[in-house]
Amino acid sequence: MTMDTLAQQIINDAEALYASLVQSHSRRLQNIQGLKKQFFDAVKSWQNGNDPTFQGVQERINEIGALGTVLNDQSVSGCQIQYEPMLGTTQKSMDLLLTQPGKPNRYIEIKTIKPLVQSKDKGRNRHQTILDHIAEDTNVLIDGINLDDNGNIKDDPNMGDYLGRVDKRS
Repeated sequence: MTMDTLAQQIINDAEALYASLVQSHSRRLQNIQGLKKQFFDAVKSWQNGNDPTFQGVQERINEIGALGTVLNDQSVSGCQIQYEPMLGTTQKSMDLLLTQPGKPNRYIEIKTIKPLVQSKDKGRNRHQTILDHIAEDTNVLIDGINLDDNGNIKDDPNMGDYLGRVDKRS
């Protein structure tokens, strides 16, 4: 499988996931069309050769995946979810705002990171390198895949979902 074929497969899967999430949870979502527009703009940029690293597409896919995680989390099942709400009177926004009457607002910022690890760190050691640079008391979800030299997904038991809370007191 070539990298272009893999990338297109990932794009198709993300598009299908987005459509499914919106169809299943439309009453809970606000401004979600903004995510769709940014996703397709990023895909177009990659297809036109303006983003050869695929970074813009990856960022939108990570936002779609995070949205799916939030939508399927029973602890926030009563929340309304707004995509990229403005923060007060500033020109800044967060990726997701979760609101529910009588409960504090929850803000979610999704970051796509590609740490340059010089050594042959694997799995949790690589994750710890990332966690060392994140503020204390931050909930973190890290997900990753490894590709072989031909662009095929490699099975690596040390990669995958890792959910943790940064606590620098230990």
